[in-house]
Amino acid sequence: RLNKPVKRILIVDDNPDMLQLLTRMLLIIDRTYEITKATNGTMALATLRQMTENGAQPDLILMDILMPELLGWQVLEIKNHDDTIRDIPVIVVSGEELVEEQTNSPLLITTMGTGLSVNQLLRFSHELTTLLLQSDETF
Repeated sequence: RLNKPVKRILIVDDNPDMLQLLTRMLLIIDRTYEITKATNGTMALATLRQMTENGAQPDLILMDILMPELLGWQVLEIKNHDDTIRDIPVIVVSGEELVEEQTNSPLLITTMGTGLSVNQLLRFSHELTTLLLQSDETF
């Protein structure tokens, strides 16, 4: 549940192409989004803390799971134990098969064995945007 409109988004992914794709998709939807990027888990935590200290905490985090330095699961674990950043919602965006991963986080994980076609990816981005804009509804 997002209790407020989304204005600032932190995208965390070690793949520059994925960072660029997600950024472009979001800005096509709403050019006013303030997008910040981090390329690994350590940078994500540092960026989150810096943004919070500057009064510009993100409203949402889009995060990959398999990254150098800290895995997304580790970032989530650290984030969830930090009172200043734990309430920021996270959507996991990963092209990897995550079924084998073990976690205690309350996550919904969806996988597609053969990956997503361009049409499926566009439909997904549209649905994700719809959810982001419906900040008063539960998803």
